[in-house]
Amino acid sequence: MRRVLVGAALLVLLAACGGSSGLSKADYVRQANAVCRDGAKQIAALQIPDPDDVAGLPTAAARVVAVQRRTLDQLRAIHPPKGDKAEIAKWIALVDQTVDQAEVSASSQRDGDLKRAATANVNGAALDVRADELARGYGSRMCVQAATAPTTTTTTKPRT
Repeated sequence: MRRVLVGAALLVLLAACGGSSGLSKADYVRQANAVCRDGAKQIAALQIPDPDDVAGLPTAAARVVAVQRRTLDQLRAIHPPKGDKAEIAKWIALVDQTVDQAEVSASSQRDGDLKRAATANVNGAALDVRADELARGYGSRMCVQAATAPTTTTTTKPRT
């Protein structure tokens, strides 16, 4: 009976001391870089039309957003170091907002509202710069610019 109590106490102690502290910073950066690298490869593999292909861009943009959302979900699943949770949460929130703007751009392109798409692109780029600063400052190199959607056009090609 005493052995069972000691074993149970040891499990509680281990859980309290190390189980919820998250990864080390180096392990977190390594895992986040791997997730971002995979997301970037998936985006690179997509068929992205020429920026002058106004008809093809909305579909491509929606595909990019889908990859970005999956990548973001994978980043959220990585447990950051206990002392860095607030910094990582701020970075993840900025990436999420960047992806939100990419989604607005994609849907606006699909709807033919190129002015709204351009505004979303500008907003997303500003958010992305802030997210990149945090990622770079934390030591994550692969997550810099990883959430950036392809450039979209805001004008149609002149008719000749």
